Amino acid sequence: TVTDKLTVWLYAPNIARITSLPDQVIESPQATSRIVTYVPPSAIPYTTANPDSNTIVIKTSSLQIKCDKTKNLVTFFDASDSNMQRPILTESSKNFTQITDTSTNKPTYTVTQEFTTLDSTVGLFGWGEYQNGHTNYIGSTIRCEPFNTEACVPMIITNDGYGIYWDNLGVSMLNSMKTEIKPSQMT
Repeated sequence: TVTDKLTVWLYAPNIARITSLPDQVIESPQATSRIVTYVPPSAIPYTTANPDSNTIVIKTSSLQIKCDKTKNLVTFFDASDSNMQRPILTESSKNFTQITDTSTNKPTYTVTQEFTTLDSTVGLFGWGEYQNGHTNYIGSTIRCEPFNTEACVPMIITNDGYGIYWDNLGVSMLNSMKTEIKPSQMT
Protein backbone atom coordinates (compact mmCIF):
# COMPACT_ATOMS: atom_id res chain seq x y z
CA THR A 1 0.00 0.00 0.00
CA VAL A 2 1.31 3.43 -0.94
CA THR A 3 0.67 6.12 1.65
CA ASP A 4 0.02 9.70 0.66
CA LYS A 5 -0.04 13.17 2.13
CA LEU A 6 -3.10 15.34 1.61
CA THR A 7 -2.69 19.12 1.58
CA VAL A 8 -5.33 21.85 1.18
CA TRP A 9 -4.50 25.36 -0.05
CA LEU A 10 -7.12 28.08 -0.18
CA TYR A 11 -6.96 30.38 -3.21
CA ALA A 12 -10.25 32.21 -2.64
CA PRO A 13 -13.27 31.65 -0.39
CA ASN A 14 -14.75 29.45 -3.11
CA ILE A 15 -11.53 27.93 -4.55
CA ALA A 16 -9.36 25.31 -2.91
CA ARG A 17 -6.47 23.32 -4.25
CA ILE A 18 -6.22 19.80 -2.92
CA THR A 19 -3.01 17.89 -3.54
CA SER A 20 -2.26 14.32 -2.68
CA LEU A 21 1.16 12.97 -3.48
CA PRO A 22 2.49 9.52 -2.60
CA ASP A 23 5.37 9.24 -0.14
CA GLN A 24 6.36 12.89 -0.56
CA VAL A 25 6.47 15.94 1.64
CA ILE A 26 4.69 18.82 -0.07
CA GLU A 27 6.56 22.04 0.66
CA SER A 28 5.28 24.42 -1.97
CA PRO A 29 2.44 24.24 -4.50
CA GLN A 30 4.64 26.03 -7.03
CA ALA A 31 6.86 22.96 -7.10
CA THR A 32 3.99 20.67 -8.09
CA SER A 33 2.04 22.74 -10.60
CA ARG A 34 2.88 24.55 -13.80
CA ILE A 35 -0.58 26.09 -14.11
CA VAL A 36 -1.96 27.13 -10.72
CA THR A 37 -0.80 30.41 -9.14
CA TYR A 38 -0.38 30.25 -5.39
CA VAL A 39 -1.91 32.79 -2.97
CA PRO A 40 -0.78 32.60 0.67
CA PRO A 41 -3.52 31.15 2.88
CA SER A 42 -3.28 34.07 5.31
CA ALA A 43 -5.01 36.20 2.65
CA ILE A 44 -8.14 34.01 2.76
CA PRO A 45 -10.24 34.07 5.95
CA TYR A 46 -11.05 30.55 7.14
CA THR A 47 -11.72 28.52 10.27
CA THR A 48 -10.92 24.94 11.15
CA ALA A 49 -12.70 22.46 13.37
CA ASN A 50 -11.99 18.93 14.52
CA PRO A 51 -15.37 17.23 15.05
CA ASP A 52 -13.49 14.02 15.91
CA SER A 53 -9.90 12.78 15.99
CA ASN A 54 -10.05 11.51 12.37
CA THR A 55 -11.60 14.59 10.76
CA ILE A 56 -10.70 18.20 10.12
CA VAL A 57 -13.12 20.69 8.56
CA ILE A 58 -11.88 23.82 6.80
CA LYS A 59 -14.58 26.48 6.34
CA THR A 60 -14.55 29.69 4.31
CA SER A 61 -17.43 32.06 3.61
CA SER A 62 -18.37 29.95 0.55
CA LEU A 63 -17.11 26.42 1.07
CA GLN A 64 -16.53 23.67 3.64
CA ILE A 65 -13.95 20.95 3.07
CA LYS A 66 -14.14 17.89 5.27
CA CYS A 67 -10.86 15.93 5.34
CA ASP A 68 -10.77 12.33 6.53
CA LYS A 69 -7.30 12.09 8.10
CA THR A 70 -7.22 8.29 8.18
CA LYS A 71 -8.06 7.75 4.49
CA ASN A 72 -6.84 11.15 3.16
CA LEU A 73 -10.16 11.71 1.35
CA VAL A 74 -12.10 14.98 1.01
CA THR A 75 -15.76 15.94 0.87
CA PHE A 76 -16.98 19.36 -0.29
CA PHE A 77 -20.02 21.17 1.14
CA ASP A 78 -21.57 24.59 0.55
CA ALA A 79 -20.87 26.93 3.47
CA SER A 80 -24.62 27.29 4.07
CA ASP A 81 -24.92 23.54 4.82
CA SER A 82 -24.14 23.99 8.53
CA ASN A 83 -24.84 20.35 9.44
CA MET A 84 -22.92 19.06 6.41
CA GLN A 85 -25.80 16.85 5.26
CA ARG A 86 -25.72 17.54 1.48
CA PRO A 87 -22.24 17.05 0.06
CA ILE A 88 -21.50 18.73 -3.25
CA LEU A 89 -18.86 16.12 -4.07
CA THR A 90 -17.31 13.27 -2.10
CA GLU A 91 -13.98 11.65 -2.86
CA SER A 92 -14.95 8.04 -2.19
CA SER A 93 -11.66 6.31 -3.01
CA LYS A 94 -8.11 6.98 -4.08
CA ASN A 95 -5.32 4.62 -5.02
CA PHE A 96 -1.68 5.12 -5.97
CA THR A 97 -0.02 2.19 -7.73
CA GLN A 98 3.72 2.34 -8.21
CA ILE A 99 4.93 1.36 -11.68
CA THR A 100 8.15 1.77 -13.65
CA ASP A 101 8.16 4.33 -16.47
CA THR A 102 9.35 2.30 -19.45
CA SER A 103 10.93 5.32 -21.16
CA THR A 104 13.05 6.45 -18.18
CA ASN A 105 13.17 3.23 -16.14
CA LYS A 106 12.27 5.30 -13.07
CA PRO A 107 9.46 4.69 -10.60
CA THR A 108 6.23 6.61 -11.09
CA TYR A 109 2.56 6.13 -10.18
CA THR A 110 -0.81 5.54 -11.70
CA VAL A 111 -3.54 7.29 -9.76
CA THR A 112 -7.17 6.30 -9.52
CA GLN A 113 -9.69 8.58 -7.83
CA GLU A 114 -13.42 8.15 -7.52
CA PHE A 115 -15.87 10.90 -6.67
CA THR A 116 -19.57 10.61 -5.94
CA THR A 117 -22.45 13.02 -5.58
CA LEU A 118 -25.90 12.56 -4.08
CA ASP A 119 -27.57 14.73 -6.69
CA SER A 120 -28.70 12.66 -9.69
CA THR A 121 -29.45 15.83 -11.69
CA VAL A 122 -25.79 16.93 -11.81
CA GLY A 123 -24.24 17.08 -15.26
CA LEU A 124 -20.53 17.25 -16.08
CA PHE A 125 -19.49 19.72 -18.74
CA GLY A 126 -16.12 20.76 -20.14
CA TRP A 127 -13.02 18.53 -20.25
CA GLY A 128 -12.05 19.93 -23.64
CA GLU A 129 -13.23 19.84 -27.22
CA TYR A 130 -14.08 16.46 -28.68
CA GLN A 131 -15.68 15.30 -31.91
CA ASN A 132 -18.20 13.01 -30.23
CA GLY A 133 -21.41 15.05 -30.12
CA HIS A 134 -21.57 15.10 -26.29
CA THR A 135 -21.70 18.10 -24.01
CA ASN A 136 -22.72 16.33 -20.78
CA TYR A 137 -20.14 13.67 -19.94
CA ILE A 138 -22.13 11.77 -17.32
CA GLY A 139 -21.91 8.14 -18.41
CA SER A 140 -19.05 8.79 -20.86
CA THR A 141 -15.38 7.91 -20.97
CA ILE A 142 -13.07 10.58 -22.37
CA ARG A 143 -9.31 10.37 -22.77
CA CYS A 144 -7.62 13.68 -21.92
CA GLU A 145 -4.75 13.88 -24.37
CA PRO A 146 -4.34 16.38 -27.22
CA PHE A 147 -4.94 14.64 -30.54
CA ASN A 148 -5.55 16.00 -34.03
CA THR A 149 -9.00 17.68 -33.79
CA GLU A 150 -9.46 17.08 -30.06
CA ALA A 151 -8.26 19.46 -27.36
CA CYS A 152 -7.95 18.38 -23.75
CA VAL A 153 -8.81 20.97 -21.11
CA PRO A 154 -8.86 19.06 -17.79
CA MET A 155 -11.59 21.19 -16.22
CA ILE A 156 -15.11 20.01 -15.52
CA ILE A 157 -18.03 22.15 -14.41
CA THR A 158 -21.38 21.00 -13.05
CA ASN A 159 -24.70 22.57 -13.93
CA ASP A 160 -24.71 23.85 -10.31
CA GLY A 161 -21.60 25.93 -11.03
CA TYR A 162 -19.03 23.83 -9.17
CA GLY A 163 -15.85 22.84 -10.94
CA ILE A 164 -12.76 20.69 -10.74
CA TYR A 165 -9.50 21.43 -12.48
CA TRP A 166 -7.47 18.22 -12.81
CA ASP A 167 -3.89 19.51 -12.46
CA ASN A 168 -1.98 16.61 -14.00
CA LEU A 169 0.63 16.67 -16.73
CA GLY A 170 0.03 13.06 -17.74
CA VAL A 171 -2.64 11.40 -19.84
CA SER A 172 -5.90 11.21 -17.88
CA MET A 173 -9.23 9.51 -18.32
CA LEU A 174 -12.55 10.99 -17.30
CA ASN A 175 -14.52 7.84 -16.72
CA SER A 176 -17.87 8.58 -15.14
CA MET A 177 -19.09 5.04 -15.70
CA LYS A 178 -18.42 2.15 -13.33
CA THR A 179 -16.05 0.64 -15.89
CA GLU A 180 -12.41 0.46 -14.86
CA ILE A 181 -9.93 1.40 -17.55
CA LYS A 182 -6.47 0.04 -16.80
CA PRO A 183 -3.38 2.07 -17.85
CA SER A 184 -2.44 -0.69 -20.31
CA GLN A 185 -5.74 -0.01 -22.13
CA MET A 186 -4.89 3.69 -22.58
CA THR A 187 -2.95 3.30 -25.82
